[in-house]
Amino acid sequence: MYRTPYLPKPRLPAISLALVLGLCAPAVLADLGLNESEALRLALARPAFSDWLRGRAGEAEADALAAGIWANPSLELARDKTGASRETSWQLAQPFDLSGRRGLREDAARHRVRAVESDNLTHRNELAANVRRSFHDVLRQQETLRAVGDWAARFVGIVGVVDKLARAGEVAGYDRRRMVREQRSAEAKLAETRADLERSRARLTALIGRECCGSEAGNRVVGRLPPTAPPPLPTLQARLAERPDLAALAARAEAFQADNAAAQRNLPDVTIGIGSKRLDDSGGGGSTIAEGELAGLHRQVTQLIAAAERYRADAVAPSADLVRIAETAYRAGESTLLELLDAYKGALEAETTALALEWKAREAHIELDQLTGSHPQ
Repeated sequence: MYRTPYLPKPRLPAISLALVLGLCAPAVLADLGLNESEALRLALARPAFSDWLRGRAGEAEADALAAGIWANPSLELARDKTGASRETSWQLAQPFDLSGRRGLREDAARHRVRAVESDNLTHRNELAANVRRSFHDVLRQQETLRAVGDWAARFVGIVGVVDKLARAGEVAGYDRRRMVREQRSAEAKLAETRADLERSRARLTALIGRECCGSEAGNRVVGRLPPTAPPPLPTLQARLAERPDLAALAARAEAFQADNAAAQRNLPDVTIGIGSKRLDDSGGGGSTIAEGELAGLHRQVTQLIAAAERYRADAVAPSADLVRIAETAYRAGESTLLELLDAYKGALEAETTALALEWKAREAHIELDQLTGSHPQ
């Protein structure tokens, strides 16, 4: 038997700050980071995206303008010479649409303008969802790196002491070898987590069109990973009718009806019921499916938020006490190094599990916002 010596409490040295990429910056610097609203603003304002939306809308407006223009008048000039006689005639003609086809085609073009405007809103919502997922993925990776950095920093306070005592023969050689192995594992985990964070940062940078969320405190993303509770289900159900993709479908159906009526103006039998029937069938079925998806997502988000809150309170919060107890017992010679390492690893696993739950809740909440067109602006 050997007596485990008293070990000083682990302290976070200056070098560990570099390991966690400055993620423990003071709260006063938080407002210097990139938040979700700013990320959305940057992405939606990118010229490549905004110009594309304006181009689509402008093309539809031009088509509508062309559909409403009257046909150009025609001027015919004829000259005929017979012997000594010369005959000159001219005619100015202006076609008139007495069937009403022009008006119907103009109506159809205007409906298509509305459809394109709704499509543009759909594209904005899709981009917003991608930006929000990417933003919160960076936030999750930052928090994971912080947790792994804290875990790796714990070894700094004991590795040197264990190594020194092992050389003096006061602790078993196994403790020294095990400590070295755990330290290397922590370094590898830290490097892996940092690489995952850099990949997430690159994805977000590509979406917002500028360098973002680097290692400096002012460039990191700031926000809250777990989402807030969603609005009541009836409130979200009322928003389904305002979804831009459904509005685009309705506008295109009305355009089809107008085109159909214009095409059949010269026929004895005018049938426009097909278009209306297709709209009713499509809209009703789509609404039913959307409502079912909405109810399922709402339950999932609500339950995941509750589960994440319970786990953080019941498992993560007590981890600090468990680590303190394990360190105290090890210093007193009442426990082994393996038990101390197990407490360290358990604290890390509790934190990463909580982050995984919060990330899943956030993903589901973003999907719920996408379904109802409720992304923050």
